[in-house]
Amino acid sequence: MRHTRALTLLVGSIVVGGPTAVAATTTPSPPSTAPATSAATTAPAVTTAAAPTAPPTSGPAATTAAGATTAPAPAPSLAGGAAVQDFQAAAEAIIGPTDDAFGRLAGLAPFSVAMPTPAGSFLESFDIQYFDDDYVASIELQLAVPAADAVATWQAAATAAGLQLDSDTTASNGEISERDLTFRSPADDSDVYLSLTVTDRRDVDTARIHFEDAIALEASEFTRTWATVVSVPTGGEFSYGTFRYDTEWGSGSIGVSYDFPGGDAAAMREQMVATMPANGFTFDSAENTDPQYVYLDADPAAGGYTDADLSFRQVDDLAMVSATATFSADTPPIPEPAAPDPSATTAAPATTAPAGPTTPVSTAAPIFAPAVPAGATMAQIGELIRGIFGPTTDAPAELSPFIPVLSGIPTPPDAVVEAFDMDTLDLSAGTVATGRILFTTATPPAESLALYANAAAALGMVETANATTTEDGEVTTAVAYEVPDAERSTGFDVHVVDGETDYVQLTINTPTDAPVGVEINAAVVAAVGLPAGGEVSPALSISLGWFSDDVNFMIRVGYPGDEATVKASVDAAVLAAGATLDAEGSSDSYQYYDTADGGSVQVSYYEGSDGSTDVSIIYSLPLG
Repeated sequence: MRHTRALTLLVGSIVVGGPTAVAATTTPSPPSTAPATSAATTAPAVTTAAAPTAPPTSGPAATTAAGATTAPAPAPSLAGGAAVQDFQAAAEAIIGPTDDAFGRLAGLAPFSVAMPTPAGSFLESFDIQYFDDDYVASIELQLAVPAADAVATWQAAATAAGLQLDSDTTASNGEISERDLTFRSPADDSDVYLSLTVTDRRDVDTARIHFEDAIALEASEFTRTWATVVSVPTGGEFSYGTFRYDTEWGSGSIGVSYDFPGGDAAAMREQMVATMPANGFTFDSAENTDPQYVYLDADPAAGGYTDADLSFRQVDDLAMVSATATFSADTPPIPEPAAPDPSATTAAPATTAPAGPTTPVSTAAPIFAPAVPAGATMAQIGELIRGIFGPTTDAPAELSPFIPVLSGIPTPPDAVVEAFDMDTLDLSAGTVATGRILFTTATPPAESLALYANAAAALGMVETANATTTEDGEVTTAVAYEVPDAERSTGFDVHVVDGETDYVQLTINTPTDAPVGVEINAAVVAAVGLPAGGEVSPALSISLGWFSDDVNFMIRVGYPGDEATVKASVDAAVLAAGATLDAEGSSDSYQYYDTADGGSVQVSYYEGSDGSTDVSIIYSLPLG
């Protein structure tokens, strides 16, 4: 038997923007040797005008894609003691059509690189978080150029600025395609981080730019003065400040957080609530019974703000106080996208398959050769499970002694099975058997992907998901195929991993009404020594242990009676069958036992509303 502990089942779903995703490739770029542009440490210029709609140019010089040094475009900036009218004016100056999104924010964050903005873009939202030694800024744009053009422009600009590509992932589901790129500074003394998420849709393309820079932010002293908006007590240590606006919600907010060593959070709550009327807020004691949170209403016509949220936390002798005030501003609405072009498509190209007749899976009988006889012991079942592992020419068929699997799903000729799991739902109303099997292979990943694409087409399936990701040097391509309009999930997913060891995971969903788990679950009940009179669930769940060579069987058995009565009965029966209680590992919620056949079991209890109690059993069988 062979086990590769480094290989684990990849059981996650592929999702982009809600629907199941499909994707292209991960494209690493060669490392850049250019030095990162150093972050400026001087304060941005500020203005004390009540409505800074057109202040002077502010912010440090930045490196453009061409390598020239230019000053950012004029941008709003905020002075110490800024009022709500200043925040509104700043939001109004930032939101809207722009050819220089970074320049719009340059008076509020000292960007150390310049990212060009495609002509005709609309800046929808911004979010800046200020800390003592770094800041985080995010902006969202509606693009007037194709997503691919924006990606090419930004990737060139980031490289020219000395940033190195860290990851590049593309995903699509046929309706939208999303590409994520991340960049980092290679300099030891800098922590510049840039990520781009560009979404290609049928109606309008969008982008989100996220930028972080480790830089001393004495330049952001003005954020500390925002505490006056909601009268945060003086003497605290500044933790962070925020300034954000979202056109879709039509509102913005400013926020601050302070730490008070030796402070009393409860006393500060009372103090701040008492000052709220002077700031234009109202406090309703009936709505604010939580000692850690306060919600305040406000009249925008009187004070400019619409509401505020306060939080108070006490950790030992440290009081942490945060306050966020919300406001609205007169910003232009997000433009309506143009009517979609029926001839345009963003779908990832489907893998072609040889022409010829197809055999819909609905007419192809599943492989199912139950091999567990009535009265089988766990030792016998263990021998069948051992037969799953090792070289195979038909990986799905290795699961067929236990669950039905779809016919016609191929296997590379040099596959070696390393891990598996399989399960069904309650069979009383019809269900789907799911089998996952993981095997190593020397077959090139591209050949494996073509093998499954051709098989799916021959079975009458369609591709519903395709995503490629890179992590720790491994490139994983995940593709899903389904039978169109099937009443119950029918199809398979394949994860092909290109790494130091190449491997494939198949996840197969097969409709079934067969009593799949009856004999196996009966064997578990006998092995554990559970008392008679219980209703054993027909569902089946078997998996290879994650951190050992054990195989886990999970079942549920319902017994009449309350939890205390059933618990005592089960405990007595399990001990009488020769098991020993692991008192140190057990708790009030569950018990661990070592069984007489060399296995172990975890028992949990769930009391139902009808006076019965469900007993959940996880029985672990060592394979040796």
